[in-house]
Amino acid sequence: MLFQMAIASRLEDVPLLSDGLCRSLAARFGEDGLVRLQIGLAEAANNIVQHACQGREDRTISLSCRPDGCGVLLVLEDDGVASDRDLNAAAVEAAANPPDFFAENGRGLWLLLQCFPTVRFERKDGINRLILHYTG
Repeated sequence: MLFQMAIASRLEDVPLLSDGLCRSLAARFGEDGLVRLQIGLAEAANNIVQHACQGREDRTISLSCRPDGCGVLLVLEDDGVASDRDLNAAAVEAAANPPDFFAENGRGLWLLLQCFPTVRFERKDGINRLILHYTG
């Protein structure tokens, strides 16, 4: 395991995840190689706070990171509510149809796909998992 951390579901705590992860991966990817990782992780964690945890601070978000081939595998887990839509299908749709860049929302999945070559969602035993592969 390269990195592991859990935070309360609060927007102000999201930088703890991204900053901590980037510090632990700096030697592996270099500062320039971490820009997309930091942007994508912040987007993912913010969406978890807002959508899955619905702003409830009594929920938990955890992040683990392990080596995976030429990159790393990130797993974000939360004990929030299940999505009311198939997020894997929504990601395929987002990849095929870029969003309206002037819209106030609706760009999250597309942004994740710009940062990570692999984005996958799972839900098992009441836990949401977002699995992200990062190659630098």
